[in-house]
Amino acid sequence: MKLEYTAYDSITRSPNQLLSWKVNYEPFPDAAVAPNLNYSFYKDTIQQGDLLSMNYAILNINEKPMDSLLINYKIQDDKNKENIVIQKTAPLEVGKKIDASFSYDTKNLIGDQQLTVELNPNKSQTENNYLNNLLVKPFYVKGDKINPLLDVTFDGQHILNGDIITPTPIITGTLRDENPFLKLNDTISFKVLLKSPTDNDVVQIPFDGTILKFFPSTGTNNKAYFEYKPNLLKDGTYQLIVQAKDISGNISGALDYKVNFEIVNKQAISNFLNYPNPFTTSTRFAYTLTGSESPSAIRIQIMTISGQIVREITEKELGPLKVGRHLTEYAWDGTDQYGDKLANGVYLYRVTIQKNNGKSFEPINNEADKFFENGFGKMVILR
Repeated sequence: MKLEYTAYDSITRSPNQLLSWKVNYEPFPDAAVAPNLNYSFYKDTIQQGDLLSMNYAILNINEKPMDSLLINYKIQDDKNKENIVIQKTAPLEVGKKIDASFSYDTKNLIGDQQLTVELNPNKSQTENNYLNNLLVKPFYVKGDKINPLLDVTFDGQHILNGDIITPTPIITGTLRDENPFLKLNDTISFKVLLKSPTDNDVVQIPFDGTILKFFPSTGTNNKAYFEYKPNLLKDGTYQLIVQAKDISGNISGALDYKVNFEIVNKQAISNFLNYPNPFTTSTRFAYTLTGSESPSAIRIQIMTISGQIVREITEKELGPLKVGRHLTEYAWDGTDQYGDKLANGVYLYRVTIQKNNGKSFEPINNEADKFFENGFGKMVILR
């Protein structure tokens, strides 16, 4: 403020002398960013999708209160693209501090960014000084460029190309993304396609909530999955194709997941062929099972050449048999009913299998049949 006083007397040449000068005025308020009183910034480098957050103090450093204060938050990238958020504070009393906070979802940000905080942006309230209304903070958003991981199982198992499966499988596709913030919460992450034996066209399966159901990511583990429950009534070779990507558009791999599998609706089972044969420590049993029903009763009788039964293995030891070509999880260690090791030599074995209704399965004829005579197979123990 600048004041000027002029006095003159043209008659007596004796101008009045100024003894005192009093100026009455009403001061303006002055809001200021005060990082010395309170300031924190989440991270200088933030993973895309993480929540940007900042806390800071606002102080009225003059002698007049202010009304509710507008705050302009501007996030600007290196291409001058802006995102603006406006907030409003409580009235700012003289000499009082307000702790302000700001948060922003960075899922649509990437690269170098600058956050500018401006108090009273439109100068809607007159202040003594506007230069202390600004706070500028640069930061970097690390983009999501890593491919997610896709895993597909049939009834909880990974299958090989050409495997036989049940006509009513539960096919599960699981997608995992290393970024915990960009949640896999949309069916757009998956595309499930099926080619049937009688159709040359690949058909996309819609998410209907019943046959094909989507389960979004929950919690901190960014994992989503689908369950596909088809009813494949036609025998033959099918092809399943699964395409997957994360929210950023990163695909799960350079190639789609593709697998051919075979459906045989007839309830049938092959001969059990022990492997390895001969064996020294243990042997398991290879088999092929088709249809959708697992056997309810299984008995493997192991006997000497003279016909004496030395060991019986039941379904309780073998565990459930699965549709397809498999080896039993159970491995026989070459011991008798009492746990004693059998002597080296040739042994016979016979397998009896029943359905839930007590009837026998139809046989599957394959190359293993040549190792059996009248339903008996041979195994050799060499220790």
